[in-house]
Amino acid sequence: MTWMSLRTRRAAAPAGLGVAAFASLTFVLPAPAMAGPAHDQLLAASAGPAARATSAAKVERSRRAAFDLEGHRGTRGLRPEDTLPAFAKALDIGVRTLELDTGITKDGVVVVSHERVIAPLVCTDTAPVTPADAQFPYVGKTYHELTFAQVETVDCGARHPVNPATDPYYASQLPVPGTRIPTLDQVFALVEQRHAKGVQLNIETKIDPTHPDETVGPDAFTRADLAVIERHKDGVERSLLQSFDWRTLDVARRLAPRLRRVALVGTDTVQAGQPGASPWLDGLDVDDFGGDIAATAVAPRVAADVLSPAFAQVTSPLLASAHRHGEVVVPYTVDDVRTMIRLIGLGVDGLISDYPDRVRDVLDNLGYPLPRRYPAR
Repeated sequence: MTWMSLRTRRAAAPAGLGVAAFASLTFVLPAPAMAGPAHDQLLAASAGPAARATSAAKVERSRRAAFDLEGHRGTRGLRPEDTLPAFAKALDIGVRTLELDTGITKDGVVVVSHERVIAPLVCTDTAPVTPADAQFPYVGKTYHELTFAQVETVDCGARHPVNPATDPYYASQLPVPGTRIPTLDQVFALVEQRHAKGVQLNIETKIDPTHPDETVGPDAFTRADLAVIERHKDGVERSLLQSFDWRTLDVARRLAPRLRRVALVGTDTVQAGQPGASPWLDGLDVDDFGGDIAATAVAPRVAADVLSPAFAQVTSPLLASAHRHGEVVVPYTVDDVRTMIRLIGLGVDGLISDYPDRVRDVLDNLGYPLPRRYPAR
């Protein structure tokens, strides 16, 4: 991974937080927790206080260098979500990872979209593929029932909230009229065109086990995503497959064991304390693991490399368990500066944000190395 050298100037305080307030938050930040076998072994091998201090410093430098700054849906707060303009903006800003979502069309094309349907909040119809197309309008229909030719007619270059005043992204997101729903291949192509060798793709399978009629099944879904990943140079090495539906992680483990797997979790998918296994966890019951979702995620059938909880789920015990089990923890979706600082202080290994520019400012103020920028040439 190539990183930008540490800048000596202090970054400007993020919008909405004064310079003095930001500085005070930085200075009171607690030391990040450094849990895990590797850290323990380094300390055990140290002969005295000076050696222990040196080893701890090396571990901390390594942890900071590996910090995973992810642009959520590209840059949802700045450009239309899950579109090429959003991913291009993230590359301009400088992220380690592009976070994105996928669906599968009726004719098997892997498209990038957060919803299982073409959502009216972010897309509008233009014209039917053919004048007599009985499926038009397409907005509101699932990708599973539409061909890619139908999908690519839709304009997803602006938000259309019922009340713009209450929409969290309407004011900050720059519209890009005429923007189409991209394919996963096109996102890879953009990264390759920018020569962004240091950038990863964190690819979600948008599948819901409680609505099996809305997508292809987990095996077909995973195979379609893997086919795209594997036909790009270093695609497996630079990609991660993430899902709330752990059945797709199970399929990926069997078909592409080198591909890193990300276990997404939410309170509604974990279902702790409820009878039986959650349908989201591939037959696993978190209560069989003492309620420990980090331990559940490394069960052999899933064997997740990364645990990605909602930021409100992150606690010191969760981090300690994940690190003890060899998982890195990258929570979603963190847009508030104070929350970013708190979570970094707890010891998370990355952050997923609609505003990666804000995360960069926070990391810069805390002295972290920053991901390289990859602007258009």
